[in-house]
Order: sequence, then C-alpha cells, then structure tokens
Amino acid sequence: MLSDRQVLETAEQLSARPGGVWVFLALFVALYVLTVPCTLLETAGGFFFGAQRGFCLGLAGKIIGTFTSMVLARTVLQDWVRRHVAPLPKFRVFERMLQNSGFTGLFVSRLLPNIIKNYGIALVDISQQQLAMAVLLNNIPFSILWAYVGSSAHNLVALAHSASLRFFFFFFFFFFFFFVFVFL
Repeated sequence: MLSDRQVLETAEQLSARPGGVWVFLALFVALYVLTVPCTLLETAGGFFFGAQRGFCLGLAGKIIGTFTSMVLARTVLQDWVRRHVAPLPKFRVFERMLQNSGFTGLFVSRLLPNIIKNYGIALVDISQQQLAMAVLLNNIPFSILWAYVGSSAHNLVALAHSASLRFFFFFFFFFFFFFVFVFL
C-alpha cells in the first residue's frame, strides 16, 4: 500500500508531465462512458491537477463523456439500450420529466444515475444544444466542489471522515436544490 507521501509524489509527477492532462481526460471519459460515478474522478482531478485545472478537466470529461455515451447509444449500443435501459422505471420517470418540463426536466434529470441520463437520452428526441446547456449548467457546481475537495486533500482517509466536510456538503446541496426548484 502506498503511503501518503508516495501518493503525493505520484500526483506531482503526473501533473508535471505534459501528457498527464490528456491521459487523465481520456481515462475520465472512458470511465464516465462505462457509467462509473464521476465524483471520485472529479476529486482525483482536483487532487492531481489542482482546483482550477481539475474543475476544467471534470467539466470537459462530463461533457465529452455525455455526448460519447449518447452517440454510442444511438449507434453501436442501440439494441442494448432499448432492451436494458428503456424498461427501467427510472427511465420512464426520466422520459416523463423531459416530456412535461422541457429544459427544466432535462436539467433536473442530470441528477439521475449515469446509465439513465447518458444512455437513456439517446431514446428521446432532445436537441444537442439543450443537452449541452443542461450538462454545463448542472455540472458546474459539482465540478467546482469536487475539484476543490480533491485539491485540498492531503490525507484522503481523513478527508472521507471529516465532519466539517459533511456539514459543507449538506449546505451546498441544500442551496443547490433550493436554487433549482425555486428559480427553474
């Protein structure tokens, strides 16, 4: 097992290499397309590259990953998506949200699991511009949050058990959802 010092040294080496950003972004997109939850990926981006670059990488990874998933689901994986995603109850909720609420429904639907929001989107008629705007607006606060958390982590185990961090997340999500439901 790596010590904290070895992890920090590896992070410095990765972020110092010119290709490190591109390797991280490619890995982020690949894992996002495979529906790996991106919280850990965004936190790692902040940890390895700092808050600003981690934010940019997280946001870019989510946008590229969303559109890559949608293209795959509309082409190569179309039959699989129709058989496995369309019957899911959460997909039907997703579909109704989009039909009844338009852009607001699309914006809020970005909070659903990755398999629904990234592959299920291929089964509904939605403009790419609306999708890009929803992905961008919805993910900015999360990308900022997780990149900052990653950049400030010196001891990842201590971070995971931090009471002050849980308090911060509670207020962050409270105000985010308040904003979404009151103003949108």
